[in-house]
Amino acid sequence: MLKGKMSQLKEILAREEIGEYNETNIVFKDGSKWDFRMNSLIKKEEILLKRINDENSIYDYICVLNNHNYCLKEKWFWNITESIDWDKVKKGTKVLLKTFTKYNRMYFSEYIGNNNALCFEDGADEWSASGTAFCKCEDLLLYENQKEE
Repeated sequence: MLKGKMSQLKEILAREEIGEYNETNIVFKDGSKWDFRMNSLIKKEEILLKRINDENSIYDYICVLNNHNYCLKEKWFWNITESIDWDKVKKGTKVLLKTFTKYNRMYFSEYIGNNNALCFEDGADEWSASGTAFCKCEDLLLYENQKEE
């Protein structure tokens, strides 16, 4: 699952060529549409997105809000990141823990709820006092998806 933050409507309109305009939506020259109900998406801090895996689609993502499916284009966002379901990450998975100055290599132990997890350091067993870390999930990256900084 992915999550993103939409650009402001004026920024989206600046990136698109407008074909038609009426009271319910804007149709762009490439055939994509901006339904004015989608204005509520701009106000959201985060939108959960699912990638559309159809090479013939002019849209990149779909999201559901208030029982409506919205098809969206990647260029309508200013920030899209992978949303990780930490509840499903397996024990022993390599992760990077963000600190003030760098990323430390760790192993995921368990998700303990409220966006918190337990991890343990390289070379330590998970029960050693010095090797176990209480982590905020927003400070963790899956090692396979990232390069160390």
